[in-house]
Amino acid sequence: MSSLLMKVTKLILIFLVVFSFTNITAQSNIFQEFSVAGCTINEVQIALNSCSKDGNYFCNNNLQAVSTSNGGCNLGSSSGQTQCCPAGKICNKQNGNCELRTKPCESFSDKDSCEANSCYFVDNACSDRPTDYSCNTYKTQISCNDDIQNLGSTGIGTEICGSYFAVSTENFVIPQNSCKCGWNQASSQCELKYDVSKDIYFGNRDYFTCSKLIENGPCIDGSQTIEQTSRFLGIGSLSNPTTYILSGASCTSESYTRVCGKPIIKLPGFSKLSFALVMIILALFYATQVYKKKIYVLKTK
Repeated sequence: MSSLLMKVTKLILIFLVVFSFTNITAQSNIFQEFSVAGCTINEVQIALNSCSKDGNYFCNNNLQAVSTSNGGCNLGSSSGQTQCCPAGKICNKQNGNCELRTKPCESFSDKDSCEANSCYFVDNACSDRPTDYSCNTYKTQISCNDDIQNLGSTGIGTEICGSYFAVSTENFVIPQNSCKCGWNQASSQCELKYDVSKDIYFGNRDYFTCSKLIENGPCIDGSQTIEQTSRFLGIGSLSNPTTYILSGASCTSESYTRVCGKPIIKLPGFSKLSFALVMIILALFYATQVYKKKIYVLKTK
C-alpha cells in the first residue's frame, strides 16, 4: 500500500511540475512584442535614441541600452527630451547619473522654473514625466504638430509603437518613427497617429494610418481612466483592415483604466495559477517526506 501511494504521489508531482512550467512558459510568450529597431533590456523594447518608459535606460545610436544610473541620463537631450530618468529623479549632468530630486516637479508653478529643473510643463502643470499625458493635451494645431513634450513618442498609447503583431499567418509592424501627434482639422483636436503595414511586402507598401483621440483623466492613487476613439485610413490591401488587425494594432474605440504615476514592477510569466501549482507541489513534497519519516520510525521500533 505504501509503495502504491509513493508511486501515485510521484506521478502527481511530475504532472504538476510539467504543467506548471508549461503554463509559465506559455504566459511568458503571450503578448510578446519585438522592436523593429532599438535595444532590448529585461525583455523590454526601447526604440533607437529613446528613453525607456520607466526612465532606467537610454538606447543610444550604437544600439546599447545605457543605464541612467551609470552615465546614461544626459543622453536624452539628443532626442529632444530634457533628461532620461525615473520618476522622482533628476539627471546630474556632471556624472550622467540620475539622482533623487531635492524638490518635486509639482512644486514649480511656472513654465520657466519647471523646465529649468528638467521637468515637463504639460497642460499648465509641472510634471515629472510626460507618460501620463496624451497628444490631446495640445489644444492648438501648432503645439500639436511641434509636440515639444514628445507625447507622440512617449505619451499614453505609444506602447504599441516599434512593435509587431501577428494575425493568422501574416505579421504586421508599427514603425517607431511613424508615431507622432497630428491635428484633426474636422474636430480641432490633437490625436496620436501611427502606420500599420505588413512586415514583408513586394512592390508598393500597403498600410493604414491609425488616428486615436485619447482623452485621459487625472492620475489618482496610481489609476487613470482613458477614453480612446480610433479611426483609420488605408491604401491597397489594407484599405479595409479586419477587426482582428485593428485589434492587434490597438486601433479600436474603448474605455479602460491604466496604471499611472510611478511604475509598478510585475514579474513576467508567473500567474496566480502558476503560484498555486508551485504551492501544491511543495505541500505534496513535504507530505511525502513526513510520510517517509513515519514509515521509517515504525520500521525501527
